[in-house]
Amino acid sequence: MKNLKEVIQDTTGMNPVQFEAYCETNGIQTEWLEVCVSDFNHGFYNVTLPDYEDANVFAGYGSAIKFQLN
Repeated sequence: MKNLKEVIQDTTGMNPVQFEAYCETNGIQTEWLEVCVSDFNHGFYNVTLPDYEDANVFAGYGSAIKFQLN
């Protein structure tokens, strides 16, 4: 599994839809906190990454994702 630094580097500039696809492809679990399940790029997107000490990933309305590290 990639370390968190690699994940951040790989996903810089991605929108939520791209990020979810990246996580699925790389076997990274996401736990949804607040998402629009019909379209991740619509509304707020806020998930945690349990494999990475619950790092928080968020975005709004299709903007590029951002990481908040605990």
